[in-house]
Amino acid sequence: MFVRLLFKSLARRRSRKALAVLAVWIGISLVVGLLALSLDVGDKLNRELRSFGANIKLTPATTAIPVRVGGHELALAVTPAYLEESQLDKLGEIFWSNNLLGTVPRLWVKGRVAGKDISLLGVRFERHGDTWASNSAPEIYRHWQVTGRWPGAADECLVGSDAARELHVGPGETIEIAVADHSRSLRVVGMVNTGGAEDTAIIAPLPTVQPAV
Repeated sequence: MFVRLLFKSLARRRSRKALAVLAVWIGISLVVGLLALSLDVGDKLNRELRSFGANIKLTPATTAIPVRVGGHELALAVTPAYLEESQLDKLGEIFWSNNLLGTVPRLWVKGRVAGKDISLLGVRFERHGDTWASNSAPEIYRHWQVTGRWPGAADECLVGSDAARELHVGPGETIEIAVADHSRSLRVVGMVNTGGAEDTAIIAPLPTVQPAV
């Protein structure tokens, strides 16, 4: 009986019922589309920002602000402070942890090449695990313009475009860099242009730079 009444109801005023079904279908489609858009827009924004490099910089609380006068950097009044690489995992405890796509540790030290002062930057060139805290520099710094290739060994390095002109070196050459009481030969495998401080530095694998601190 119920089924018969249902079919008779559907058979009458078909156009009105079809219009109601269409309205419900359009409403559901709009709701689903808006939900998908709201959930996906954050991920797309993160991916777009990632193409311009890192947008969060984490430094020790005691780190001094570098002061430059006339192109010369003044000596720091405090002892340089460093973060332990293992502390990067604590970034997952901040409120915006779900928005973190990756991180790469950086270590700046002062060195000398051919009697000239030069900055030496240590970064991680290879992944260490499958989490967002184990990314490599090629994954994070996609905006870097590298001529040649990324370093793949402990004795390889990149040279910033400005540093390469000052030191008159290029891919395939070997440089001897002295940091404090340590000296290391590095083979240049590429030149890099970033538009930042990296252009005036030699960029080597993080494990190569860490013993100099």
